[in-house]
Amino acid sequence: MTLEEKGGLLFHSAIAVPDAYNPEKEAVKVAESHIAGKHLSHFNVPNGDGAAEIAAWTNRLQDIAAGTRLGIPVTVSSDPRSGFRCSPFTGEAVDDLSRWPEHTGLAAINSTDTVRSYADTVRREFLAMGIRVYLGPMADLFSEPRWSRGYGTFGEDPETASRLTAAFIEGLRGGTDLGLSVSQRSSNTSLAPVPSSTEMMPTTSVIRSRFTPEMNSSSTCAHLKQHSTRALPSS
Repeated sequence: MTLEEKGGLLFHSAIAVPDAYNPEKEAVKVAESHIAGKHLSHFNVPNGDGAAEIAAWTNRLQDIAAGTRLGIPVTVSSDPRSGFRCSPFTGEAVDDLSRWPEHTGLAAINSTDTVRSYADTVRREFLAMGIRVYLGPMADLFSEPRWSRGYGTFGEDPETASRLTAAFIEGLRGGTDLGLSVSQRSSNTSLAPVPSSTEMMPTTSVIRSRFTPEMNSSSTCAHLKQHSTRALPSS
């Protein structure tokens, strides 16, 4: 790899799905500039009105990447898409997907089975859209009520937050079949995975010391082996 190609792997940029404010011709031009010109390889897709539209866009990104010198697939990430809050900065809800309470609501339910099922559903929906990295959960404590992203945590109790975050990550992994896994990026302080042509390296989650050993042992993402980075049928 050239120095420029290596440098491009260090960035995680937003790359929006074409819409009324971002015509397809311009969106593709930007994507080609980022992927082929600047050698960027990690992208956050923040918008998209439908699951099929998002899947078509992530496949388009992979087609562009396949045409580069090295043909390294891009890593596509997204903020949560299944909550009731909808923001281009913290995740636009998609009507085609399942709809769940925010994480504080799931903490109120306080069921590890429910949270694990929720994460497994997110896993299958994200894979169907060609998204391999979930920007969450917020592995933190909601101890400051003025925090604008507190709703993305599992509340203020350390034991509850630890237990439910661990259950969420278990569900997002989808068991031992790593090709069907989605990487998680806990909180806003972890390192994004760096993919090669056939695999994605593990995410290192930075968890604060106030979390329990259970949380710390379950938060590091498994090594992800994949045969395709394109949008997959839901499984």
